[in-house]
Amino acid sequence: MKKMIISFIFLLLLMSIHFDMSFSGEEIIDPMTTIYIFPTGIGIPPGRLLLTRNGNEYCAVKIVKVEDRGEKDYAKSRALVEAYYQGDQSGDFLKPNVKYQKSKIGPIRVGGCMPLDIHYLTGESIKCGTYNLFWIPPVNINFPFGKELREKIEFAPTNWEDISEINLSDPRLRWYRYGRRPVIKIPMKEYWGESEK
Repeated sequence: MKKMIISFIFLLLLMSIHFDMSFSGEEIIDPMTTIYIFPTGIGIPPGRLLLTRNGNEYCAVKIVKVEDRGEKDYAKSRALVEAYYQGDQSGDFLKPNVKYQKSKIGPIRVGGCMPLDIHYLTGESIKCGTYNLFWIPPVNINFPFGKELREKIEFAPTNWEDISEINLSDPRLRWYRYGRRPVIKIPMKEYWGESEK
């Protein structure tokens, strides 16, 4: 019963992120041109890199193209995603040992039957070495499941488009962990200053 309640609350949270990208009384901002920092993940416009780290393991994820935003049928939504994993603790994404994934993925969703259990959540994952990330339409990348792992992972949205631009010493990088916080919305044109791309 406890698992069912936790799973139901988790599902409601995911659905609220998908269906309510803005709040009543506020200006509606296009998620395709805005960075959203949620308690459970990051919404980043297509073409920009989202950095993730687990200690000294790093991953760079990019939503290349959203092919179906799932506005008519959530289950049919699709995105083309790239992921680059660097696990040798160097943080150098140009080394030949970087693992590359490019795939068309669907959204996280609930499968199986009642009672709901998060172990029945399905959907193609974004593989980042020792952990998997999940996509929620249109542009959200969510922290992995599992409390212990989830609390170790950090996300940093960037204005970079190519792995050759990644500089882990860049002072503009801001890392976010899973946890309670107000939703932050930053238009891409204002992120890192007007002079950026």
